[in-house]
Amino acid sequence: MAICNTYLTLAEHWDGSQWSVDSTPNPSATFNALYGGVAFSGSDVWSAGTYGDSSGSFRTLAEHWNGSYWSIVATP
Repeated sequence: MAICNTYLTLAEHWDGSQWSVDSTPNPSATFNALYGGVAFSGSDVWSAGTYGDSSGSFRTLAEHWNGSYWSIVATP
């Protein structure tokens, strides 16, 4: 039996009474992780992590919430 592990990013939103899952982009088909974040306002939230590229190397991952959706932000 083959074991397949897929790791996807996860962001949740608190609306004052309950949590809900926000859709976040995942640049890799197998490994994506967000490790921390900071919110400056309801429309300016940043999160950082890593993802695995097709060569098996890990790359930096930065995502931004603009109040409507998450997007990947280019990193050096």
